[in-house]
Amino acid sequence: MKNSIQFILFCMIGLTLVATSCKTKKGIKPEEKVKAEVAKPNTKALLIRAIEQQQNTFSFYSANGKVLYRDKDTKQDLGVSVVMEKDKFIYLNVTALLGITVARVLATQDSIVILDMLHRKCIIARYDYVRNLTHADLSLSNLQNLFIGNTLFANNPEKSKVDSALTYILVSQSVSPTHNQQTMYTQGLKVARSSLLDPGKNQEMKVEYEDVYTQGGNRFPNQFSINIRAEKNIETHFELTNFVFEKKKDITFTIPKSYETVRM
Repeated sequence: MKNSIQFILFCMIGLTLVATSCKTKKGIKPEEKVKAEVAKPNTKALLIRAIEQQQNTFSFYSANGKVLYRDKDTKQDLGVSVVMEKDKFIYLNVTALLGITVARVLATQDSIVILDMLHRKCIIARYDYVRNLTHADLSLSNLQNLFIGNTLFANNPEKSKVDSALTYILVSQSVSPTHNQQTMYTQGLKVARSSLLDPGKNQEMKVEYEDVYTQGGNRFPNQFSINIRAEKNIETHFELTNFVFEKKKDITFTIPKSYETVRM
């Protein structure tokens, strides 16, 4: 599979590449701290509930920007447009040099469809396939959380371990028999960094949010990195601008009849 399609798979199934993959940072803007009693060590359930209340929310989301993709063989600068409706879909349009579209992606509740425009191929991956590979209950909401800066997999108070420091709070938990999640929160309870680890394979996906776009009580990431340490190491850095939160028109996504279809 060519590098551009590896990138798309990485973006949309980034949570799964821990299992299947075979700059000066700006600080998060200062935020208002939660009440002191919420963060006490003996109130783990209250803390996790408070984290849930501080999650970013949206009905419609659109942003444009660029992505730097790097692995041991390749370095690519790509353009990207991201459109999402809450619990309905994620749409990506990815462009290369001169604005030429190299891929389009549509993730819905039941599948992820990737159009490889360069090789005239359509790849359809159902979540059942992804879950069998990762042993994690991956869904559309997890992928949307990745883009909007929320906890990837919801914290479970009964399974979570909480460590607090002066400026950050770390919540760790098992999300599957093979994968552990670690999420670092600011004192304002916004996600600063997330990791998904497979200790048995010594593999990790790390998401680091470096700067944010403020919209009401939301702080949507406009600069973030997604890095994978696995059989093939992958690094990406996103820079997003032109945020829109009001839906103006429906997206158009059609599969050309001439494209070869690969189902996974």
